[in-house]
Amino acid sequence: ISNKGEKIPNEISEKIFECFFAKTIPIYLGAPDILEHIPQNTFIAFHAFKNMEALHDHLEQMSYETYRSYLNNAQQFLDSNTIHLFTPQYFSETIYSIIKD
Repeated sequence: ISNKGEKIPNEISEKIFECFFAKTIPIYLGAPDILEHIPQNTFIAFHAFKNMEALHDHLEQMSYETYRSYLNNAQQFLDSNTIHLFTPQYFSETIYSIIKD
């Protein structure tokens, strides 16, 4: 979040990944371009609900199959090659390639 309270594009913290590793479904409110990086079927987008009550109702009515689907989708994402873009190794390689030139 910027000092003006706006979300910063491409600013994805480790927290969503921690949820995936912990086998929980993240309720995400963060980078506005999250779908360019993380599949939509791995988290619940907070902004998709008009208020907390609507989100609460959604969570209360979620079937076990839907719940399991989110977890399975997150695991597939973690098992994919795409996850490499979010690793410390990739970060350090990127920084190194910038400073060596």
